[in-house]
Amino acid sequence: MIVKEIPKVDYAIIGGSGTWAGEFPENTGLNGITVLQRDMEFETPFGKSMPMKLFEIDSALTADSKPRQVLTVPFHGYHGLSPYNTPSEQVFWVFRQAGVKFIIAEGSGGSINPLLDPGDIIIPHDIIDM
Repeated sequence: MIVKEIPKVDYAIIGGSGTWAGEFPENTGLNGITVLQRDMEFETPFGKSMPMKLFEIDSALTADSKPRQVLTVPFHGYHGLSPYNTPSEQVFWVFRQAGVKFIIAEGSGGSINPLLDPGDIIIPHDIIDM
């Protein structure tokens, strides 16, 4: 469903392989996570965005006891046909309009680095969108 007004949030989560098969955040098993809106699509200068969810994290689950609203988007696989209407441009345009300051992106993938084992967590300092 096309939503005209982009909600103002400080936080966003980009889901990848780890949350692709499950309903995120509904299936986290945590009390205090409430989905406020599903299937939110936004018109962007790069075309219609992928569907997003808006959810709230209860103040009991945050470090400063303040509730947080979060935009999340599943981002697994290719979406769209035109090289000019890339999903990353659509998603990051929405995040910018929402005022997002912090993004958590999760995913899994192989590595050719022999120092990395399955289950290792890495924190990249940059991103390459291929």
